Amino acid sequence: MWYFSNNYLHVYDIYQLLQYEKFQHFIQSGDFFKMLLSVANKDAKSFRNNSHWLKYHPADSLFFQKLNENWNIHFSQVYNTKFSLFESSQLPPDYLILETLNLIKNRLNSLPWDIAFL
Repeated sequence: MWYFSNNYLHVYDIYQLLQYEKFQHFIQSGDFFKMLLSVANKDAKSFRNNSHWLKYHPADSLFFQKLNENWNIHFSQVYNTKFSLFESSQLPPDYLILETLNLIKNRLNSLPWDIAFL
């Protein structure tokens, strides 16, 4: 799956952001859901003829569907080889990154997905 191997930096950045208490609280707050729904509804308006993907809940996305399996097959290797060559500091163990992604996935599972299609 190309997605993991091409987006490891974004995943790492999310992990780093969630090391801050401020962002941990945001993910657990209602404002997180408000932001996601606001962006999705704006996308529905902006992409009127090409927004069919918005009918799917984010927790059901290709990224989160088989997160643990895809992590082990695709991301972990890239994180521990290619990405580690670009990062000058000590990388956190990859299981911590996966735990962070699972935290987000679990939070998304309780998101009421109500998008106003035009």
